[in-house]
Amino acid sequence: MIDLRMKAKSDLLLMQLDLRDGTWDSSATFFSFKRRWNHLQYWKRVGGYTVAVDCMGYVGPCRITVDLFDGQGEGMLAHLETPQHGFEVDNILCGGREWLEKEFSKHVWEFVNAT
Repeated sequence: MIDLRMKAKSDLLLMQLDLRDGTWDSSATFFSFKRRWNHLQYWKRVGGYTVAVDCMGYVGPCRITVDLFDGQGEGMLAHLETPQHGFEVDNILCGGREWLEKEFSKHVWEFVNAT
């Protein structure tokens, strides 16, 4: 019997995702400057999965997670995050990690400057 979580992790590690291709849904949650926590998320269906790419933190270094959910987006099957899985996250995002960090910082500073 195939372990679904092991298969999902293997599938995730083989994915080549481009966050800049215009096919992703996104949301942003920004808190006050004093709370120092912000969240930018991208997600879409890929095959029988839902993939979520999150960038979280303050203005400076942020943490990036890549999660793979079942087709309904409910049960998490695989999870990777920086810095522990930085190499794998870089490969999955096809070099888009730097772009995502810049996008996150841009959105955070727009929010900070508006408040």
